[in-house]
Amino acid sequence: MPHGFKSYLEENDYKVRTISDHTKEIQNFFSFLDSQTETPKELFQISAQDIKNYLDNQSITLSPSTVYKKLGILKLFFHYLWESNKVVVDPCVKIQLPRTNREYEINLTHEMLYNIQDQVFNNPSYATSLKLAFVFALYGFKSSELYFKKDDFEMLDDDEVLINTPKREVFIKGIPALILIEFYNTRSLFAETPYFLFSKTTVNGKVVYDKVTYVNLNRHLNSIAKDFNLPELNLSKARQSYIYHLAYIEKLSFEEISRKLGITVEWLGELFGKTKDSSYPKSSKSTA
Repeated sequence: MPHGFKSYLEENDYKVRTISDHTKEIQNFFSFLDSQTETPKELFQISAQDIKNYLDNQSITLSPSTVYKKLGILKLFFHYLWESNKVVVDPCVKIQLPRTNREYEINLTHEMLYNIQDQVFNNPSYATSLKLAFVFALYGFKSSELYFKKDDFEMLDDDEVLINTPKREVFIKGIPALILIEFYNTRSLFAETPYFLFSKTTVNGKVVYDKVTYVNLNRHLNSIAKDFNLPELNLSKARQSYIYHLAYIEKLSFEEISRKLGITVEWLGELFGKTKDSSYPKSSKSTA
């Protein structure tokens, strides 16, 4: 693999299949470059136009979403080169492709959730379970991340906690952390289940514990959306709004968002290829 990229992927715990796909894609890219010149280009000679030419060539036979995935891999590769001082300038930084036909407007924004959080958390008529659902929406949890265990929950301070999920660490501070701590101390700690969140039913007179379902949390989120006249709200839409916030408002790179949320650069490339970024309102608010 050219220039240590394969070792970089292995060191960052990419899956074997992902490393193989990335390896093949970078090899294809350099093969294309070699076909365009009499002598191979040095890394510092590769320009944004070279990358655009390659993507244009690929778009002749491939779908827009596949081309976006290729761009995501190239962005990761050149970010690695730049980060390791192998190139002075990252030629991928300013490359943007035309939007696909599957564009859609962003109706729910992270700022909408941020702006109502105090009202949600301080509402005495809202049950703790409803407030918990809002915490997980606010921090971009996906449904599979709800299955963390009590051993994955750490209280770092009086108002700060850490939740360890398989692909990321989530630090939560302030009132959201206090709500999690209260739930842990009053309910989760005494439940006969290893999971932090749980559901329980009675079968033949015996209490049976099980994992919490995202359906229940989405029902709570839908109730909040109706109370505040928000667009449809569920964990998936809240997570996407958080991703857009990180990209458009906090100006994080795909690589930084990937590390923060435990998702792949390729997936981000495909997502943003289907999104009208101009539809996102500008703001400086942030939760994390």
